[in-house]
Parts: sequence; structure tokens; C-alpha cells
Amino acid sequence: MRRWLGLAARLYPQSWRERYGVEFEALLDDVELRWSDIGDVLRGALKMQLKVLSSYVKLVAAVAMAGAVLAVAWSFLTPKRYVSSSVVQTGSQAGDPETVDQISHAWQEVASRASLSELIQRPSLDLYRGERNRQPLEDVIEKMKTEDLRLDISQDRGETSLHVSFIYPDRYKAQAVANALTTKILDASRERWRVSPADRN
Repeated sequence: MRRWLGLAARLYPQSWRERYGVEFEALLDDVELRWSDIGDVLRGALKMQLKVLSSYVKLVAAVAMAGAVLAVAWSFLTPKRYVSSSVVQTGSQAGDPETVDQISHAWQEVASRASLSELIQRPSLDLYRGERNRQPLEDVIEKMKTEDLRLDISQDRGETSLHVSFIYPDRYKAQAVANALTTKILDASRERWRVSPADRN
């Protein structure tokens, strides 16, 4: 019987056995055992396992709830960012090296320090006001170039096209900057490129 009781005691959670196992073994040596004691030990083990399981479920639920709350809070705290794009059609054959070279030079001029500085500080745009209060203008320009500006060259329907994009928290300023960049590219190019009205912004 003592052997059966020992086996039943193993059904208790490990944390309980580590804490009370020695005392339980000593108790078995001191008392007169009955077969009904096995049922009592099994019931006690079942209750303890259910208690541990309930605590685990509650912990998982609490962690899931905390994660959901943090996700909702993050969505409110993280500013929205809008992407505005323009497509410039060059009218040149796809893969034309002269056109690609022209695009490269035009973009270098448009993305130069002087050009971006003028855009950032243009009164009608007043971009990155908070950043300019905390950082040198050079750092703000670098952020604009590396994080928020993008130029992609694609070959659509046998024609070389430019995709100009700008990302910004204010959708109207994002559109205005995309338009201004497109205008600057057209002014910097010697080709008779055109903006695709269907794709602009």
C-alpha cells in the first residue's frame, strides 16, 4: 500500500513534491495506512494539478491581454505615414542607357543638399519642423534622403519610367513634395518627359 501511495503522490505538481515530498514520505512512515488514503491522495493531486493549470491559463490570458493592450497603444502612439508617388514617362525605349544616365543625373541634382534644403525649408511645406528643432539640418536632409525619398526606374510596356515616392506623416505635404520632386526632375532633364496623370499621387 505504501508503494501505491508513493506512486499516487508522484501525481502532485513537481513544485509541490520538491517542497513537501520529504515531509510526505515521513508522514507515510508514521501513520497507519488505509486503502481509502490512496483515493484521498489522488484527489489531492488532481486538485493541485487543476490549480496549477488554472494559474497557467490565467497567466497566459493576462500576457495575451497585456500584449493586446500594448498593440493598441502602439497603434495610437505610432504616427501614420503616407506615401505619395508620381510616375514620369520618359518616352524612351526600355533599357536605353542614355535615358538611364539622364535619370541618374537628374536625380542627383534633385536629391542634392541644396535642392532638399530648399524643399524642407520652403514656407508652404515647412517639413520636419520637430526634427529641425532638435537636429542639425544636415541630419534632417540625410534622413529625408535615406528613409523617406525613393526613386525607382522601371520598364513599362517597352518604355523607361520613373517612380518618385515620398513618405511623410502629413498626406497633403507628402503629395506636395512628390509633385515638387517631379517638377524638379522634369526641369533637370533635357528630354521631353511627361508625368502620367493617372498614376500621380
